[in-house]
Amino acid sequence: MVLNQGESKPMSRETRATDTGSMETHTETTTPQQPRSRSRGGWFILLVVAIAAGLYVYASVLRSVRYEIEVGKEQLFAGHPDSLHIRAYGVNRHEGRVPFSQPSITVVVLEGGELVRIIDSERLSSVLLVYDGIGEGEVLLRVHIEGWPFPMLTTIRISTPVADAGRSEHIAVN
Repeated sequence: MVLNQGESKPMSRETRATDTGSMETHTETTTPQQPRSRSRGGWFILLVVAIAAGLYVYASVLRSVRYEIEVGKEQLFAGHPDSLHIRAYGVNRHEGRVPFSQPSITVVVLEGGELVRIIDSERLSSVLLVYDGIGEGEVLLRVHIEGWPFPMLTTIRISTPVADAGRSEHIAVN
């Protein structure tokens, strides 16, 4: 027997003999079961997957596992004023930069303080180092990043440009 949706099965009568010998009739009605909605289980699984993906992105992409400093130039040339920026940024587990990472830094000149001066920028995430163009040597800097226990060291060389060095020797020979 084929039923259309919304129809119920016909009533079935069942007759049984009881212990006392009398006959008893029992009538039972059944309704068709609705198919179980799969959307409820699908939304739950989708929610769990979204939470897991969010935690993965936070733990591996948006969190810093270490910091690096970025120096605008490794070498400055004597004879004319120059400047460079020093910045710090976070590095994530995939060796990429952490988006929107701008940790505040503190820079201290350990050696060569007479050659350069430090100007803090408005943003605490970068520092401007200014060279006035007088003198040669190396400047050793210690960069401390807020929230990171270890300071970082970097060296900036200040030297005479090769073209100027050759020209001054040539002029001295004449």
